Amino acid sequence: VLFNTTGDNGENGASWRAFFNVVGQSNLFLYNIKRYGGDNVSPQVRKTAIAEARFMRALAYRFLVMNWGPVPVIENNFDHLFDTSITRNTVPSVWRFITREMRAAAADLPETAAQEGRLTKWAAEGMLARFYLTRAGVEATGGQRNQQFLDSAKYYAARVITNSGKKLLPDYYSLFKHP
Repeated sequence: VLFNTTGDNGENGASWRAFFNVVGQSNLFLYNIKRYGGDNVSPQVRKTAIAEARFMRALAYRFLVMNWGPVPVIENNFDHLFDTSITRNTVPSVWRFITREMRAAAADLPETAAQEGRLTKWAAEGMLARFYLTRAGVEATGGQRNQQFLDSAKYYAARVITNSGKKLLPDYYSLFKHP
């Protein structure tokens, strides 16, 4: 009612679990493709699949750090299977992790989607622009946004605008129309 929630709120707990489920599924996929991918998986398919998992993991961590601040960064579920002493990372270290993950995803995703709805380099670079814009404020010092991050946000946004072949819809209403 007053836009206040507590840790007892069921929606908070459900959201936390949902985002960590995405992290866990991404981690498990990365573990399994490296261990069991075999020769039947072409190098390009493997590279794209790994990039998609890293994209999803980075995006989940973005929501986690934005909503809960310092959270534990877990890259391998099996390393922490029986570990009850997992500690939270600092907010800047979580942002470094998700930025590194999204940059790796952008490097390995194709420019054109293999199927409609699949991730592309441009989706990852668009997210990078958003991540850097957020980081510029989150990691501001003395009330000044981090100019390096603002420049990076501008760089990635310009690349998407210039190179993706996509364009903005003519009006907001068009977002809700199905093709």
